[in-house]
Amino acid sequence: MWPSFPGPYVRVIQLTQFTGRAIKRKKTTFKQGTECPEFNETLTFDLYPNQLDRTNFLLLLCSRTLGEYSIGQTGRKIKDRCLAKVALDSHIVGKGEVTGLQ
Repeated sequence: MWPSFPGPYVRVIQLTQFTGRAIKRKKTTFKQGTECPEFNETLTFDLYPNQLDRTNFLLLLCSRTLGEYSIGQTGRKIKDRCLAKVALDSHIVGKGEVTGLQ
């Protein structure tokens, strides 16, 4: 059984492969009050065919935090918590690794 988190959502970030710079960011709606959220949404990224080999995607399962904001290492306010992340890349070989939710 997964732990219950307030307001889970999925964030998808399109990154350049060589620099890791974020190109586009999109996220699903927040799923309030559900123990097993289902994200049946489509997030569309427009890419040229020649960009496929130079683009990575990072999928983050996040949750809205309760309570006050905290200051992170970068000095910016942190208001969401990352629960798990998965990297998608055309050059990944073998089994992928999911981190988080341990």
